[in-house]
Amino acid sequence: MTKQPTVPEIDILIGCSLWLCRRGALPLAFSIASGHGIDANRDRQRLLDALDKAGFSNSMAQFRPDGPDVTAVSKSEFWQVECKGAGEGKQSTQRNNFDRALSSTVTYFTDRSPRFSGELSILNSATPFLGLALPATREYLDQLQRRVRSPLRKRLNLWVSLYDLKSLTITAVSPDESFPKSQTILPSVDTSLRCNVKSDTQMEGPPRRADVSPVREPRKVIVNPQSTPFISSRESDSGESLNRQWNVGARHALYHKDGAWYMPLERFPGAYFDPRGYVLFRTESDYLNSSYLSIGKRVNVKNGISRVPGYRKMR
Repeated sequence: MTKQPTVPEIDILIGCSLWLCRRGALPLAFSIASGHGIDANRDRQRLLDALDKAGFSNSMAQFRPDGPDVTAVSKSEFWQVECKGAGEGKQSTQRNNFDRALSSTVTYFTDRSPRFSGELSILNSATPFLGLALPATREYLDQLQRRVRSPLRKRLNLWVSLYDLKSLTITAVSPDESFPKSQTILPSVDTSLRCNVKSDTQMEGPPRRADVSPVREPRKVIVNPQSTPFISSRESDSGESLNRQWNVGARHALYHKDGAWYMPLERFPGAYFDPRGYVLFRTESDYLNSSYLSIGKRVNVKNGISRVPGYRKMR
């Protein structure tokens, strides 16, 4: 029997924090695990060093004894994330650890972000996100696939971040994506890799029927918490990153590599992006009345968004 790998919770917390920073969400608060065999002061310094080396230092961040392990915010997103490592305990112990992590995550559910004042009031319209960050062990993956299905994750807007022990990547699984079917689990963690965006979430073509969702590849970010990270010179082509990069100002930004298949826009102004540009719908009426869109559970843009009037080419 393969020995269960040991993954300290701080490794998961650091990896998740770096992923959030790359997404554009600024961590405001952390809760560092304490207890037998844990040097909380050392782990706190490891976290600060990792953020600093990645260029994400934040003097505003607070440390607190309870609450979500990571709280992060951007203009459009408010994140509360629970992190859990993996020990050497038997299978029942791992299930108990999973149960505690999942139950803690659910208690953070809210239908709106906290109320900020002054210059931070711009954050008051941020959409709440829940996060559960775990090492991609076989036991945790089994529990996720059997018990944390897409309908629940959609209702809670719950994202699951899986830390792969072979590649040292965070695989961020959104509420409407499937969990990886298999993972290679190693007994130890290589510490020589770098922090870099590896790939982005993309929809792999149209559904076969109107009621079948296309499968999307979860995004992955290399997040070795103990190395000096390397930041890619090019941002990933996601709707959110391009929305920021091109200063579009959309409240809901979605990306497709061919510019042809998207989820419906829910907030306006909203924008659809492809690798070369975007089209902005300033109002819901403009969006719903566009003759170039076939809107259902998925939105088909015949011939791509580059043919839609108002499309702006950026590169």
